[in-house]
Amino acid sequence: MERTFQPYTMQDLMNLPDKRPRHPQVKYNRENLTIDIDTGNYTYDVDLETIPDAAELLDWMFQLREKQWMTAEMMSAFVSEFEDACFDALGAGARSTFCHGKRNVKWPTVEEMKARAKN
Repeated sequence: MERTFQPYTMQDLMNLPDKRPRHPQVKYNRENLTIDIDTGNYTYDVDLETIPDAAELLDWMFQLREKQWMTAEMMSAFVSEFEDACFDALGAGARSTFCHGKRNVKWPTVEEMKARAKN
């Protein structure tokens, strides 16, 4: 029996399930360039413009880990949302943007992101 290769169509790819962890309390906010975390009592915002390199990202992750309200599921979702933010704002994933010795990442300003959204 001969097997034939059937390539995915764009529609097939769009219908694949997103297997990255998501959490309803952790969301990337494109308008403010933040990752917003709903703690149940207030919203904790991680300002992405304050993360120019991998060291600062790691520092944020440790800060979040120490919060009483942070769960493992929320932390995993934070990483997924950060990845989405990198693709959206910087045009590449977090690993290729922040790893391999790269430093001083320049995030677009909120105004630049708003201008992109209009186009």
